[in-house]
Amino acid sequence: MTGNDGAPIISVRGLNKFYGEFQALKNISLDVFPGGRVVVCGPSGSGKSTLIRCINRLEAHQGGEITAAGRRVHAQMKNIHLLRADIGMVFQNFNLFPHLTVTQNLTAGPVWALGTPEAEAQKTARLYLERVKIPEQAEKYPAQLSGGQQQRVALARALAISPALLLLDEPLSAIDAKVRQRLRREIKQLQRDFGVTTVMVTHDQEEALTMADRIAVINCGRIEQIGAPREIYDRPASAFVADFLGTMNFFDGVCAVPGTVRVGDCDFRCSDESGVCDGGEVTIAFRPEHIEWNSGGGGGNRLCCVAEGAEFLGAVTRIVLRADGVGKTFIAELPSALAAELMPAEGERVTVTAPAAELRVFPRLAQ
Repeated sequence: MTGNDGAPIISVRGLNKFYGEFQALKNISLDVFPGGRVVVCGPSGSGKSTLIRCINRLEAHQGGEITAAGRRVHAQMKNIHLLRADIGMVFQNFNLFPHLTVTQNLTAGPVWALGTPEAEAQKTARLYLERVKIPEQAEKYPAQLSGGQQQRVALARALAISPALLLLDEPLSAIDAKVRQRLRREIKQLQRDFGVTTVMVTHDQEEALTMADRIAVINCGRIEQIGAPREIYDRPASAFVADFLGTMNFFDGVCAVPGTVRVGDCDFRCSDESGVCDGGEVTIAFRPEHIEWNSGGGGGNRLCCVAEGAEFLGAVTRIVLRADGVGKTFIAELPSALAAELMPAEGERVTVTAPAAELRVFPRLAQ
């Protein structure tokens, strides 16, 4: 189950973390429920790795409360090994023991830290190497493996202790794109099969959208929005969230009348839920894929444009347009199969529509 029934397996309340004078985490609150897949995403330096290192007590926080796997986590806690026995962790740089074979890397924790009998640990190691699809690598050393194989070993090692909680700190960032896509699917399937609650950190928006049932977007040490992937993508709570997840066009404007934003010489009608205030300086935002071509429908904002170029990206084609009266270019996207039919030549004029229901309105972005 991934619902919000029962007590959370992780509860973070008002968390603060300082490095000297620098505050890395600012009043963070987050609940993770049993069986959930939560992805914490944000740019480099936003505090996402610091957050899960505090949860696992690899870093000591200076304010707020953390409860993880039934234990209160704090700077003076004793028996930290009991906490970590319930938490499997996978690091960006694998962190395998170079002098141990693959099998020994998996059995070391259960045997040395948990007192598991060697024969039982060996059996468990074989099971998890099968599950991560590298049983034939059991007697090799880490240096003899590819990056993708090493990360599979690290994942199997984290799961071999049967953790209540799995923490993944940018586990795929050091792996090439094709292997990364396969491992994303495999990690998600393993999480479903074993039902282990998972918190993953990434700066990769595609990983966040594909692997999470809930996303927490963090920026400058603060969580800006928590929600389901579709909710965050379609209804971002801030301009930062809108820009970070996916591609977004931004126009600065002024609220002319309620429900309308003036950008240059153009008036953009916006949906009522946008919260447009009369006379205020705002930024409107819309996704490239929401642009409608040659549409005369009544629910949008018609823009007469000049095509300034295009990029073929495989499945989609990205087209750069300059709208009359706006004074700024924006991007539209079409499935490449349609682009062959509809895409204008460079310099050609075209009429497109930005649907009012798809426009988001935010306070004016800082320059």
